[in-house]
Amino acid sequence: MYLDPDSLAILPPPDPAEWPGFVRLLRQLSGGAKDLAALLENTGKEVITMGVRLGRSAVAPQNTDEAHKLICEAMPPGDADLSVWLTFYRQCAAVYDSLGESGKYWRDKELAKAKLCEQRMTQAREQQNSPD
Repeated sequence: MYLDPDSLAILPPPDPAEWPGFVRLLRQLSGGAKDLAALLENTGKEVITMGVRLGRSAVAPQNTDEAHKLICEAMPPGDADLSVWLTFYRQCAAVYDSLGESGKYWRDKELAKAKLCEQRMTQAREQQNSPD
């Protein structure tokens, strides 16, 4: 691997016996890059808007009722990409976390949803990269 401030070069290992593992690495990198590109291209503005509406501004919820209302208003469409939902659930968890003890239950629920999104994204990448 070669790295400088403007580029990154990933070279295959010299031993062909190590190439299958290298191919898996490249597919993992590709899957992660695709997820990030989708997030930035398709939902970047939406995520920024949600971040502002979910307590990243001067106005923050004072109790769980206010947090629920704020979160419901910022909810992405049902057919949104998993990466959008992942970001949304993490932001929701941060909002509930800001409430302290009263938001702990809801924070944990949102973190569990985020974990489920991560698992589904990993499964989708593995299926996409499996040599069928």
